[in-house]
Amino acid sequence: VIDYVRKHDDGQSRWLIHPSFLGEELAWQTRAQVIGGFTLRNLTHSWVNYFRRYPQGISKPEELREYMETFAVGWVMIGQHDHYLNVMPSPELELVDKIDHIAVYKPKFKPRLVVGGDPSQPPKVEAKTNRIRISGSDPDADLLVRYHWHEKLVCKPDCSIERAPSDRVDVVGFMKIPAPHPADFEIVNGY
Repeated sequence: VIDYVRKHDDGQSRWLIHPSFLGEELAWQTRAQVIGGFTLRNLTHSWVNYFRRYPQGISKPEELREYMETFAVGWVMIGQHDHYLNVMPSPELELVDKIDHIAVYKPKFKPRLVVGGDPSQPPKVEAKTNRIRISGSDPDADLLVRYHWHEKLVCKPDCSIERAPSDRVDVVGFMKIPAPHPADFEIVNGY
C-alpha cells in the first residue's frame, strides 16, 4: 500500500484513507496529503476527516461529492470488506485497483487544491510542512487555496492572505489569496 501511494501520488490532491491506523501510517511513510487517521482528536480541524462525520461512510452521493470537491480528494482507499463505500459504492467513485483487502477508488471528477483563474490550467501545488508553494497561477484572479486557514500564515512575496469561510462543509475555513499576486508564491508559517 505504501509503495502504491508513493507511485501514484502527484501532490495535486488528497488521499482519503480508512481505517484510521492505515491513514496514520501513510501520513508518515509517504509525502501524500492524507486525510484519515484518528477520528477523535479534540481539534476543530479533525472534522476534515470524512469518517469522523460519517463513521460508516454512509452519506448521500451529493454529500460525498461536495466533501471530495471541498477537500480536493483525488484518491480513496478503504480497507474494510464490510465498509459501506465498498458494499454500496457511490456513483461519484470509480474502483481503480485492489491491493489485498484495500479497495482503491478515484472520483469521477478532477479535484483542485487551488480554485481561481483558468480551470483548464490549474496552478501547481507543492505542500510540505509549514510551506505551500503555488506556481503558474493567474495573477489577476482571486484564489481559493483549499488548505485550512491559520492566523499565523504569511504569503510571500508581495501577496496577502485572508480567511475564506466555508461554513457548508468546514468550520475552520480556507485561504484566499486576493488579486493581484505573483504567479508563483509561497504560503508559510510566520510563527
